[in-house]
Amino acid sequence: MLCKRTKFSFVTFAVCIIMHFCTQASATNCWTCPSGYYHLSTITDPCACTKSPTTIPVPTTKKPSPTTPASKNCWTCPSGYSHWFTLGLQQPSDPCACLPSSSNPTSTTAPIGSYIKKLVAQMTPSSISTGSVSFADQVTPYAPWSPAPISLTKTLLTNLAKTTKFKNIMIYNTEPVVVGIAQSLGITVLGIIGLGTDTTENSRIINIALSTARSYPLTVLGLSCGNEMGNNYGPTAATAFIINSCLATLRAARIPQAIGVIDTQNIWYNNGYGWPAVSGNADFIGVNEYAWYQNYFATIPMTCQTPSNAAQTTLDAVITIEKMYPGKTILTTEFGWPGADNGVSIACPSNIYNGQVCSSANNGNQKVVVQGVIDLFRKTNRPCNTFEAYRESWKAIGTSPIEGQWGICLGTSPYTCINAPV
Repeated sequence: MLCKRTKFSFVTFAVCIIMHFCTQASATNCWTCPSGYYHLSTITDPCACTKSPTTIPVPTTKKPSPTTPASKNCWTCPSGYSHWFTLGLQQPSDPCACLPSSSNPTSTTAPIGSYIKKLVAQMTPSSISTGSVSFADQVTPYAPWSPAPISLTKTLLTNLAKTTKFKNIMIYNTEPVVVGIAQSLGITVLGIIGLGTDTTENSRIINIALSTARSYPLTVLGLSCGNEMGNNYGPTAATAFIINSCLATLRAARIPQAIGVIDTQNIWYNNGYGWPAVSGNADFIGVNEYAWYQNYFATIPMTCQTPSNAAQTTLDAVITIEKMYPGKTILTTEFGWPGADNGVSIACPSNIYNGQVCSSANNGNQKVVVQGVIDLFRKTNRPCNTFEAYRESWKAIGTSPIEGQWGICLGTSPYTCINAPV
């Protein structure tokens, strides 16, 4: 979740991308593609020919014939290990890397459709559940550059399991430590692969997510290729290519989990044009929507979002996306309202167009908004994920103090979940 919501116009870079990959493919001594097709040169298939698109190229997972590990000129892996290309993973920094054979795709009796249904069920509030919540263990004094000890991670997740009614968590770094603890507590997981623009780093975290999903097939119900990539970099051809490359890699790995993409509501809406270049390749669309930021970035005329109407505003925004993508599973992957430590109240930033101040952040308002959304989504039988479980003070460094106040549980010991919905 970012504090800023920026609108972007759709820019197509297909011609540049096609020219780049055609040049790259020719350097790998590949055959000539037939008319209407071009080389895409993915890691899993360096000589793949794919149909020339009219907008954005989507990586292919079709394999050339023949290609064998022997042609890679790598050494033989020891017992219990296999080459990355044999396992269907993305290439790591070492082109001859040997990885544990347990990473190899395994067959499953559970079809992908059953995972989507299970994910939706776990995220949908019911009489005994409040759905899903975002989880990170970076409470005070910890941060991404100073990670919390595993013992604290376990304490935080255990506290969440014992004192709230959430049945699923959404995590922003899909790795085995958090997932393993969640499994021991009977909590399921929607895992995000935190994509960026660094290809090597993307490959690394995709491989970790794949390995984690395979190791915990009953706990990890879905994976998202990125979170707010469109909001961060624009819904462009270049951004779509990064996301689609991730989606193609997950497909090629034959994992049973649901595979999707998460972004903000305004990116999925995209001035009424949508984002079909990405949505068409995903099992689900995750929508992040914050009534709080409507007050800040809404154009004039505007309606102030307050605790009394924020729940309906959130639902209306999601329904708009449901209508734009008929037949696609839509998950509300982030919603919330900031609180405030020590019983204080913080005014909402003034609207960037007319300077109007609509509401405030405090523990009382947070409780009303979160409970209101849960009640409304429970009534309409829709999945939702509350942002977030614990307050993270590091997020307020150099930004608004509000960014450290989104958690419904305190970010200091004893980590009381003061605003957990019921």
